[in-house]
Amino acid sequence: LIKIAVLYLIQGQYQDAEMLLQQGEGICKAALGTAHPRYGEFLFYLAQVRGYQQKYDLARETLEEAITVFEAAFGENHPKVADKVSLLGFFLLSQEDYQEAEPLFEKLLGLAKEIYGENDHNICEYILFLAELHYANNNKDKADSLYLDAINIYKQEQEGRAIPNFSRGLVRLVELYKA
Repeated sequence: LIKIAVLYLIQGQYQDAEMLLQQGEGICKAALGTAHPRYGEFLFYLAQVRGYQQKYDLARETLEEAITVFEAAFGENHPKVADKVSLLGFFLLSQEDYQEAEPLFEKLLGLAKEIYGENDHNICEYILFLAELHYANNNKDKADSLYLDAINIYKQEQEGRAIPNFSRGLVRLVELYKA
């Protein structure tokens, strides 16, 4: 059901996607209970649909419930939880709720450092999340510092190879200096 709902979502058929996900959520809840990760998946996608429909309060509530399910199933520091928390962070960022988004992005960066190490290119994505937040919040000095941190990590680890997300950091840094 989730895959069909995602197709509806891609096609902009949000009501159909929401209806299908709600049906799936109900079936999953009855069959597996509210603590099962599959139930959390339905909630996660339902939150996305509600976000697209601009039902922001309901989307946030649904996403927070999904995060709770995943934290209970996998533990607070699991990569599957981090994916869901990052969506909440971006959701808060899109709502210009910088004060609530910042601790989430800080938590994600800390988790990535714990998993990958301080200078692994995989943490750069999370550094860029924080940089985007500070850039959006007009904290240009902090954003500049974070973009440079990410670029330096990429350069150290990826010399001579293709670097995912490297260009995003460079483009934002150029925009920052132009402003």
